[in-house]
Amino acid sequence: MRLHALGSTLTFGCAWILWAALSTFVDGTQSSTKPSWEAVDEANNLQECRARMNRQTSTVFPQAEPSTILRGSNAVILTSPEKDPEGRNTGRISKDMYQYHCLPLSIDPTH
Repeated sequence: MRLHALGSTLTFGCAWILWAALSTFVDGTQSSTKPSWEAVDEANNLQECRARMNRQTSTVFPQAEPSTILRGSNAVILTSPEKDPEGRNTGRISKDMYQYHCLPLSIDPTH
């Protein structure tokens, strides 16, 4: 099985993998048709994987003004004004939704 991993520190020697996917929405319209799933952590059991997921959703994104961060049990939504290449507000709202799921090593959400 080929797994998509962030970085090269995961060994996939554990039974559970923490997966993350990013979906971006601008003014309510999803900018990509399919989220891109990446393996971000590994754990020996489901309980440990869920603890790592809780750590990801509670600490991975620092508070940045004027952004709004909404945290759920398996998702983080970052809402901010969209900027043009010069850094000016475009008047549109961008939402990045990061979803997290613990799955057994035998299940790959990228397929």
